[in-house]
Amino acid sequence: MTSPDDYLRTALPVLLTYTRQVLLDLDLGRMRAAAEEASDQTAVDFLSAAIVFAQAASLARDRVYPEGA
Repeated sequence: MTSPDDYLRTALPVLLTYTRQVLLDLDLGRMRAAAEEASDQTAVDFLSAAIVFAQAASLARDRVYPEGA
């Protein structure tokens, strides 16, 4: 059986990464929707790129730090 410290060292980074990614996706998505409603194409383009970058960074982290490794 694993100790509580080992469990926290393993589970906490995964939980934080997941939570951060979900919040980032929600916030960027909402900001992009607001920019679309305001017909601000520059902001829409920038936020679209930021969303793609955040998704790519998340995939890169998953490749470097796969779950269960």
